[in-house]
Amino acid sequence: MKKIYLILFAHVFVAMNAIASKNVTIDGIIYSIAGHATVVGHSPELNGNVNIPQYIETNGREYIVRFIGAGAFARMTNLTHVNIPNSIISIRQSAFYGCTNLVSINIANGVDTIGLDAFRECTSLTSVNLPNSVITIGGYSFRGCANLTTIIIGDGARNIYGPFGSCINLKDIYCFVETPPSGRGISSGIDRNAQGAITLHVPAESINMYKQAKEWNHFNIVAITNADPMPTRIIKIKTEAKDEERYYDLQGHHVIEPSKGLYIINGKKVIIR
Repeated sequence: MKKIYLILFAHVFVAMNAIASKNVTIDGIIYSIAGHATVVGHSPELNGNVNIPQYIETNGREYIVRFIGAGAFARMTNLTHVNIPNSIISIRQSAFYGCTNLVSINIANGVDTIGLDAFRECTSLTSVNLPNSVITIGGYSFRGCANLTTIIIGDGARNIYGPFGSCINLKDIYCFVETPPSGRGISSGIDRNAQGAITLHVPAESINMYKQAKEWNHFNIVAITNADPMPTRIIKIKTEAKDEERYYDLQGHHVIEPSKGLYIINGKKVIIR
């Protein structure tokens, strides 16, 4: 009898996993569904501009899109532009590795982690604008972006792990963080002799702190001005006649009439009392 119960339990467990996690393809983007949606790949015909939506609908249900999975667009050489909405909280390892014709990325204010190698060897990128929501910039995340000249880092960055090695044309770094971020540092992978030719723009009141910080003090450090480019704010991706204020529970399910509790609205957690 115990053996029968074990066999039945195993079948139920497999069935539940199959229901909990499945892949769907919508407009050329492949998603894994497990309470929320994760971008995991793309179909061969997808090309050019890619607009990742805030949520998707499948089988009569809505799922918030929370992650761009590891290697989801890696070596997609016909990708030129990508819009990442504020529902995304993490761009995972190697998500856009080797997208050599990617010329622009719009990252909305909602992403908090740029993963290891996320945009490595995206050789057509000339500028990167990271929003205030980004906390961690992973190792080698922009390594080998040979045409990258300008980097803008929002004021939320706390951990930077040598993301810009071999960015041989880097000229300007705008860092809006008042206290120099920790981690392996901004300068790791950048030739020491080249650092003096790169201008680091920081808040005026923070210049002395950056000049004393080991990973930052070899750059040409100046104060940010009002004329300088600013970090990304919220970028709204157009959707098909959908309301902007949509409530989701923490599992990513759309809630039509929310009561008291914790919800996600436009990629941010909100408490209704």
